[in-house]
Amino acid sequence: PTPTPSAPSSLDFSDQSETVTETNPPYELRLHYPRFEGESAAAADLNRRVQEQVDSLRQGFAADAAVNEEWRAQNMPESGSSLDLNYSVAYNQRGLLSLRWDVGFYVAGAAHPNSYSLTLNYDLFTQQPIALEELFQSGAPYLTDLQSYCTDQLTAVLGDMLFAEGLTPLPENYARWVFTPQGFEFTFDPYQAAPYAAGPQQVRVPYAQLQPHYRPESPLMRILTTP
Repeated sequence: PTPTPSAPSSLDFSDQSETVTETNPPYELRLHYPRFEGESAAAADLNRRVQEQVDSLRQGFAADAAVNEEWRAQNMPESGSSLDLNYSVAYNQRGLLSLRWDVGFYVAGAAHPNSYSLTLNYDLFTQQPIALEELFQSGAPYLTDLQSYCTDQLTAVLGDMLFAEGLTPLPENYARWVFTPQGFEFTFDPYQAAPYAAGPQQVRVPYAQLQPHYRPESPLMRILTTP
């Protein structure tokens, strides 16, 4: 699709910060998220999606803290829970926007904090999210190629700490990705591809690595064919 006056090729945004402190049960939420500016339908839809994500995290964490409250009050009365939400905009041009959330949390009584990531890849021209599979020809073995490339890259970093089963060619293993100017960037959360102590892992896959498999009409062509 080509841009229209209501479909900008990029969006301005501002950082929103919010701290929520509760006492019963005790927890703190430290939330950072973008607010997209302008009057376009894309900005309005993205702000709605962002707010839904923030509300879902807020409500889910409050529910988890409530379930844990009886145990916490009896065993760790001085301890509380917390959640930190941060974000980065990895790509924001040519009608494409990639947003990555980093969620860190601690529930009172757990052995250690934990973290996970979420991503949203969005077409500003159509006002729709982009799924990875939409970029590739039907039946193309792109997941197998991703497995091979990511395994090689992470083996060089992790050695025998690599959890190879977390890289098998299944859509859910490659669900956390963003566009960047240089290639796709995949995030593998703690415990997926490596032990917790190794932290989350990221692999940037050059677009040329998967060149034979792309759909010629996919929105990715805006990146590949624009100087």
